[in-house]
Amino acid sequence: MRIKRATHSGFCFGVTEAIRLTEKIIEVNRDSGKKIHTCGPLIHNKSVTDELEKQGVSIVKDVGDAELGSVVIVRCHGEPEQFYIDSKKRELDIVDATCPFVSRIHKIVQDASLKGRHIVVIGDQNHPEVRGIVGWAGEKYQVINNLEMARMVVDDHITVVAQTTITGDLWDSITEYLTKEIKDVIALRTICNATKERQNSCRELAKESDLMVVIGDWNSANSKKLLEIA
Repeated sequence: MRIKRATHSGFCFGVTEAIRLTEKIIEVNRDSGKKIHTCGPLIHNKSVTDELEKQGVSIVKDVGDAELGSVVIVRCHGEPEQFYIDSKKRELDIVDATCPFVSRIHKIVQDASLKGRHIVVIGDQNHPEVRGIVGWAGEKYQVINNLEMARMVVDDHITVVAQTTITGDLWDSITEYLTKEIKDVIALRTICNATKERQNSCRELAKESDLMVVIGDWNSANSKKLLEIA
């Protein structure tokens, strides 16, 4: 048996930085007595979050479940604008570990919303990253993940962004349709470069392999996409 590892694999920059920042916060607050939480898992990898929990980082479902004055680390996937408003009311010490590529999407949709544009997000509406994105998009937005849903977009002035982990093929097919059918389309391909590299590596390795093994978490969109590609 010959085993080959994909050229691009492992945690991306955003995940690596989120873990590094969390470990730093654990060390800084070791003797402070402050509780440390993440609102939802820091990343979609149970091995990592279980290890962080052993070090005192607990996961809460909602910011309202965090103790007053405690430390809350914003996970990689980002949070909606309301999260920060609610956190301020509860006097929480917020440490933002949002992936910088996701933060950029928040800024894009917020600016587009202020200009009165309709926001289209290509991705999974139930994924925390997408829930965070639409939380900055105002009231005029749609989340779509296939061509059938793209046909339901009827506004004349739209700005299109993507969940960072979708496939390039999905992005290309939907934006090609929208730009043909709609008068004013600003399509900003916000798929993460690291995601693209890993997906391309997976695709190329799958072509020459009898069996592909994807090592990741069942709740990870990245892992699911790699499995789908393989």
